[in-house]
Amino acid sequence: MMNQLGNDGLAGTMSILLVDGDFQSTVTLSRVFRELGLLDQLVISMDCTHALARLREPYGVRPGLILLDLDMPGTSSFDMLRALKADAASSLIPVVVLATSNQAQDVALCYELGAAGYMLKSDDDTALVEKMEAVYSYWAMSKVPVAG
Repeated sequence: MMNQLGNDGLAGTMSILLVDGDFQSTVTLSRVFRELGLLDQLVISMDCTHALARLREPYGVRPGLILLDLDMPGTSSFDMLRALKADAASSLIPVVVLATSNQAQDVALCYELGAAGYMLKSDDDTALVEKMEAVYSYWAMSKVPVAG
């Protein structure tokens, strides 16, 4: 499924920050975004501490969307969500949590901490492409307030 969302004017150059500590997962998601024509918009960070530092740089990455893996080494995804939502510069960036856990307490905590969405990762590449296409399309068309 080759949609080329990046070329249809939905969001122009909206960058997407993928925070995922699993190398194989980042390779898979990179392949998905390449198939969608969005690889040049994908910025990857392998840990939460590094991602937060990049977001706090004066001229650092300012993504339109953050995809955050739930199972991160070091600083937890929950701590990253707390930090993102407590900082005026990043509080309004939508964060979609990608997880293998379908436990109700994980889902509830992510939403309590300000996640905009919670999606289960899929081993099925076709389903994963469809999920990422839907996530991107939704946020590319959504009007998001600018942090002050």
